Amino acid sequence: MKPPILIGIALGLVILAASIFAPALRSSASKQAVLAQDQATLALRQLARYNLALPRLNTLAAPEAMKQADTAALESAVAAAKESLERTARDYTQGARRAQETAALNGLPTPELPKFSPDAAGVQRAIADFARAVQENDALLAKAAQDAAAAMTTDASALSVAQTAGMIDYVRAANLSSAAEALRAKQAAALARLLEVGVQWKVTQGALDEYRGLDTAQSLQQLGADQEELGGLRRAADEAVTALTAQVTERRAALTQVEQNLRDTQRALQTLEEQGFRAGHDDDPQGFPGYRTQYLGLHAQLRELQQREQELRKGVLRGAELDGDDWAGSPLSGGEALVGLEELERRLATAQERARRLENADASLDAQAGYLTEVGQRAQAEAARFQARLTELEAAQQALTEEIPKLAAAAFNKEEEALQAARRASDAFAKSQRAADTWLNAARTLQRERDPNRKNERLALVLRDVYLEHVGRSAEAAARLLAGRIYAQRASATQSLIEDMRRFTELFTTQRFTFDPSEFQAQLDAARTTGIETVDKAAELYNAVAEKLSSQPTAWVPLGALAATYHLRAQLGPDEAATYLARAGEAAQKAVEKRERFPYAATLVRFRDHLAAAGVVGITPTAPTAPDEPTEPTEPESDFFEE
Repeated sequence: MKPPILIGIALGLVILAASIFAPALRSSASKQAVLAQDQATLALRQLARYNLALPRLNTLAAPEAMKQADTAALESAVAAAKESLERTARDYTQGARRAQETAALNGLPTPELPKFSPDAAGVQRAIADFARAVQENDALLAKAAQDAAAAMTTDASALSVAQTAGMIDYVRAANLSSAAEALRAKQAAALARLLEVGVQWKVTQGALDEYRGLDTAQSLQQLGADQEELGGLRRAADEAVTALTAQVTERRAALTQVEQNLRDTQRALQTLEEQGFRAGHDDDPQGFPGYRTQYLGLHAQLRELQQREQELRKGVLRGAELDGDDWAGSPLSGGEALVGLEELERRLATAQERARRLENADASLDAQAGYLTEVGQRAQAEAARFQARLTELEAAQQALTEEIPKLAAAAFNKEEEALQAARRASDAFAKSQRAADTWLNAARTLQRERDPNRKNERLALVLRDVYLEHVGRSAEAAARLLAGRIYAQRASATQSLIEDMRRFTELFTTQRFTFDPSEFQAQLDAARTTGIETVDKAAELYNAVAEKLSSQPTAWVPLGALAATYHLRAQLGPDEAATYLARAGEAAQKAVEKRERFPYAATLVRFRDHLAAAGVVGITPTAPTAPDEPTEPTEPESDFFEE
């Protein structure tokens, strides 16, 4: 039930009581009752001026924090929100002008409204004005509570007194619940941040391990050993090339000389053959004997030179013997090898190629060493960077793991304050209902004894009021429902905390972070158990009110509240969620039947349709019919379930 409605009903009760019983009841007790009702009326007037939205806005806006912000930060924020602030300033100016014009048209004093400018100074003034408004608003509630306490002290059983005290505690409970909700929102944000930081830590740790694995010191050491070994091979290869080069040079020179001698011998033989000999002059050097001796000598020399040339070019195994009779296939044994020029040149070419390849290999190892050195330096730099980032993330984790339990404890304590206020409100509303029952019984007795013909219209009007005997009961149900919402908020937030902290600890294979859920699990179990008991009692009360008002045009109100109660019950008991969602849908459908176009029931209709779309059994959206209630709202529409 909305606090403005409760206030209106309570004011009506006070006025009605005063009008009926003032002439009849003037005992000492009645005077105390009237005094208590007067004090309660003062409290209600204070409460009627109280702005229910300001405490929540104060929680969201945090004006004290904004006032503490330095000028540079504020100016930066104002510059970033320039367009929005200018639009807000225009809207505010237009609204202030309309308010002043409306006051003038109605003959009221022109209100002096503060101006708002979209700059840092204007924002500072607005913050100060807002903080002052919050302070004045809190003072109204404190004064109302003071007057209500005085009324309870004077006569707690007087009509409307307990109701007033209950409404003040209800408002307090709602404010404290909003404050607890803000703390739970901070808790949820901190948990989300913790999971984000945990994932970042895991990724960063992986990157750090990767760069640490890129340590090239051992590889460089092995590469140095390989280079040293390769250096020895290069030196040996260079020596082989030098030696073979000398041998080839020597062998080529010898072969050249032999080839020259061979050519000279061939020319001499040719010249001898061309000259011929003088026949018949044997004693003459030019005769045949001399010719023959020269010819045979040149041929012998030529054969020797040809053999030498072949030996120098092709190589030979001097003094070797043939093992066997096969000239072509039998192996040779013994002898002294003379390597020919062609073989020496092949060996030289091979040695030169080997030396070239070894030189290239050495250059490649140098390049690899340079690359590994660069990689190692870069890996060390990256490892240092990731290590620094890891340290930052670990510090953030530590801070969050310390902050989250503190937020949870602060929210829990704030919820306890809210629950205490809601219990006081519930008890006060129950006492108010007993006072109303007593008052009604007295009215019935008065009518029976002093107005048997029922000619007193005021008395008859009171006794015909079907709502009077249920206002306390309905308000008690609303207070219990508020307490149920607080328990549901605690259960949901605590369950999320347990699940998120478990996810966080599962990110780490080490025991660097541990989490013991036992304390929070106990809070969760207690919140669900007590919350279910509280909500079940609220449902019982709303059911009773709905049955009593079933024939009244406003019967849909307790039915709608009952739907909200069952919906909350489904949240508190997941195992029975389907059952209570079905009950919520049934109550909502019954409440909005033939009222789909009724403006106050719009939110309830959407809730019914939402349950139907979710597949809740037994709910079917119906086509809108002509409303059987007034279509013009008498107050601004608001969220039914939020209220």
